Amino acid sequence: MPGMRFTHSHLVVVLVAGLASFAACGKKPEPAPTPDSGTYAGKLLHGLTKAAVERTRGDMQTYRTAIEAYQVDAGQYPEASSREALEALVAPTYIRNLPQFDAWAGAFHVECTSTSYKIISASADALVGTDDDIVLEQQGFTHMPAGFQ
Repeated sequence: MPGMRFTHSHLVVVLVAGLASFAACGKKPEPAPTPDSGTYAGKLLHGLTKAAVERTRGDMQTYRTAIEAYQVDAGQYPEASSREALEALVAPTYIRNLPQFDAWAGAFHVECTSTSYKIISASADALVGTDDDIVLEQQGFTHMPAGFQ
């Protein structure tokens, strides 16, 4: 307002009063609710998650194609315990390069022996061995997040 001047002291008083009233209520703010599938936000979130799962599945199929092509020529699956080790065996003969990250920017986990293979995306929580993992083995996708089977 014209003609009104606020000093540093006025600002401190207002700030202290605000903090005191917040502390007096004694409650923590509640977390924001998670959108359920019936709301627009829930449908949007599910759509984004579905797109991420589908992109990751497609990238994992790329691994499968290269591994299976190697097996046809060599008579066994390539032996590798990392994406880098697998890529050294299959590129450039069977694929130009393997996808490095899933849709959540996590590295793919690779477990290949001469008789089997497993490609794992830790998915959204970035932890291998949890319910939201996406797992591809020689028989197909053996684990998917709930709602994406």
